[in-house]
Order: sequence, then structure tokens, then C-alpha cells
Amino acid sequence: MGQSSSTKELAGDDNCENIEYQGLFSDMELEEIGQTYQTICKLGKGDGETASGFSLLQLQNFIGGKLPASIVSRLHRQLEAKDEAGITRNTFVDTMACLMKGTLEEQSKLLFALVSDEEAAAMSIGQVSELIGSMLKSYEEALKTYNRMNGWELTCTPEANQKFIDLVLEHLSSDGTKPAAETKVSREDFVRWLQRTPLVQQIFADVFHLCFTAAPKSPAATASADTDTSVLHHLPSLPRCVDANWRKHRTQLDIPTLLILNRHAPHHLRDQWRFLYSSGLHGASFATLLSHITHKGPTVLLVRDTEGHLFGGFASESWEIGPSFVGSSRCFLFSLSPKVGIYESSGQNDHYMYLNIDQQTLPNGLGMGGQFDYFGLWIDQEFGQGHSRARPKCLTYDSPQLSAKEDFTIDLVEVWAVGAPPKKTEEEDENAKKSILDKDPEAQALLELIGKGRKSEGLREEDPMADIPEVHKLPTK
Repeated sequence: MGQSSSTKELAGDDNCENIEYQGLFSDMELEEIGQTYQTICKLGKGDGETASGFSLLQLQNFIGGKLPASIVSRLHRQLEAKDEAGITRNTFVDTMACLMKGTLEEQSKLLFALVSDEEAAAMSIGQVSELIGSMLKSYEEALKTYNRMNGWELTCTPEANQKFIDLVLEHLSSDGTKPAAETKVSREDFVRWLQRTPLVQQIFADVFHLCFTAAPKSPAATASADTDTSVLHHLPSLPRCVDANWRKHRTQLDIPTLLILNRHAPHHLRDQWRFLYSSGLHGASFATLLSHITHKGPTVLLVRDTEGHLFGGFASESWEIGPSFVGSSRCFLFSLSPKVGIYESSGQNDHYMYLNIDQQTLPNGLGMGGQFDYFGLWIDQEFGQGHSRARPKCLTYDSPQLSAKEDFTIDLVEVWAVGAPPKKTEEEDENAKKSILDKDPEAQALLELIGKGRKSEGLREEDPMADIPEVHKLPTK
């Protein structure tokens, strides 16, 4: 069987079959990959026929549309090129080990060969975009097929996928902008790009885990301890979703944006997201917002304005009322629509988080970044209004204006806590029983003496646990 120069190179000394890749798999993983090989070989053959080697058609039938036909065809060609006698078990296992557990450079070389045309020294931006898009679709199928949605009800919409593609393609250029359509991507460029986008590399590896492992298991089997050392353990998964009632609440998140935000959160917080608040479900009241989000640990805040822009921030610490900025450099702001962007600490100041109420000389509301009255993201205590004053950029996060207009009207606010719940002190347990409006009696008494009642008094709910949207309405235009 003749080999092109690119195929010879992939099958040569620099590639998977000549390295001890099989040692990267545990005994259980080797057994599972071996079973996959036997399953492919037996497709379309009678009981008495020898199950050794497989054709392109057999490989296509096994994958069942989980990967683009062009990638499947090139993969079969690479497997054949390694041994003219046919595709042996060792050849198959070596290649799977390279795709799933090889070094970043080894994986990227093989991926480049599976995506680019034969003899091509470079691929187009369109080919890279198509690759990412197809892998995202396969990723969503992996989550559902292998019962790894972990309590979420999310999708990958074409719009969400395209925003993800646009974001990761920015890492192909030196200036952080999306490359022009005519840009060519060499193999070296492709390797460097994957090094800059570990989330993309992880998605690629996870998808190949999906395509070349045994039959899906039930949710109970997936969660059982005996799967921890199997290939299935490495399948794609989302953080566990806690306390979300999907019959009542529809999140603003989708699979790509959840992956992006979770990846940027500190590693120890990525296992669990706890639903705390939605203005559409719990009511559009600042007091209600505070009663749901204070003392809950790190949080992700989502805001949608009436112009359709979706943006927010990650708070690295619990929200607590006070006159000063708090938080750490792990905080960040982000935009999700009309485009996706992550804006981390610039190091120029420490104005990460601010929350205060009912003060005469200080801003009353929730803010992240910037300075008083010029926040990168601000929600006013008079719930319904906010601003994103960042011209040219927010000093704290180096972020642009997040909202459609500098001063915006809120359409929706949604908050998730990330990571395990913090342990409560006895004082916090007692405070949790009080209304947020009762926690500073001295300040209230002072305001009463000077004839100024509290601005939020009229927002007090009779039942602090009430989830009745009709109780509080956002202001209309």
C-alpha cells in the first residue's frame, strides 16, 4: 500500500506506534480499548469469520456520526499506513493512547493530520473553525450519551458554539484578535494554539474517549467506584449542578459558556455549581438578592440588560456588606453576549468586590472593579438599574464596557455559587434567620433620627422564602 509523505511522517519515528504508549493505559483501560477494537472488527462479519483488522466502513459504522466523515476517513488512512498487513490491535491501541494520553505536541500532530488535507503544510481558519464546531457537537453528545450532564439542562446552540469558536481562535494571533479568514495555520501554529487553549485540547481528548470506548453505562454505573480507573472515568463532564429546579428556572448559561467560566474559576471550585438566585424566579428586589447570595462562598453573577447584552463577574469570596472593597486577584469580569470575553485582574488596584446598602456618603449597591460611581459592573440598590463605566477600560480588570449602554436597565440577574458551601459560624447561623434589613440596627436608628427611613424598607418581603415573581417587578422602559 503506497503512502504519501505526510502519512509516512505520521507513521514514522516521531509518532505514536514507536513509543510505549500502551503503558499509559491501566490494565482495565487496555482491556476496554481491546474490546473496542474487537467490536469494530466484528461489525458486518458472521460468527465464524475471523475478527482481525477492519475497513473504513466498519470504522464509520462504529463511530456512528460522532465525528465528521473526513476525520474518520483520515484516521483510518493513518491506521492503515502504520502496518501494510492490516490494522492490528497494537496499532489501534497505540493510536488511541496517543489521542487520549499523549503529550500536547503528539496529540496536536495527529489532530493536524486528521483535519488537514493530505500533503498540506497548513490548514485554513475555516478548517480549524469546522474542527472546533464538530468537536463541540460531539462533546454535547458525549455528555448526554454517557449521562454526564450532572443535573444540568443545557444545550450547544449554533450561536453559542460560534461565540466559543471566535473566542478560542483569538489565541491563534499574536495580538489576541480573531485571525483573518485567509490566514493559514501551520502545524507549528496549531501546536502553539493548543498549548494556549487547554480547554480545547481537553475537549478534543474527551471526544475521542467517547468515540472509542465501550457501550454507554447507566447513571448509577457511571457514578460507581469501579469506573474510576476505566476509560469512562475520563469522559467529559460538567460540574455538578445543585439546587436548580428546571421546571421553574431556565438559566442563561449554555454548555460552551459554562465550560469557559468553570475553566477560569480556581481549580478547587470547579466540581460544583449551586443555584442561588434568579430575579425572574425569586423577585426583582435588591434585599431579596442579598438574602440569597451573602455568606454563600465564591459566586458567578450573570446580568442581562434590556438590550440583550449578557455579562457578569466571578467573585472569589462571599458577598458581605461593608464600606470597603474586598476580594482577590482571582476575581474576573466577563461578557457572554454579543461576544464572549474573560477579563482578569490587571494588578493596577484591588477594587475587586464591593457591597453596601443604606449609606449616605457611600454608593449603595453591588459593584466589581473600577472605583466609586465608575464601576466595571454595578447593580444599584434601587434594583433595576446599573452601569458599566469603563472608558477606555476598567482599571481593575482591563475590561471594556460590558453593557450595551453605559447606564443600563436590568432585564435579569442570575447568581450561582461555585464550590462546596462554606461552613457557617454560630453568628452566621443567627444572622441567617434575620432579614438583610435588620442586620445594622445602629445605622437604622441614626437614619430614623435624621428623618430618613431606609430606602429598601418597602422592599421587605412578608415571607423571605417566597419564590413568587409577581411580588417584585423590574421597571419597564
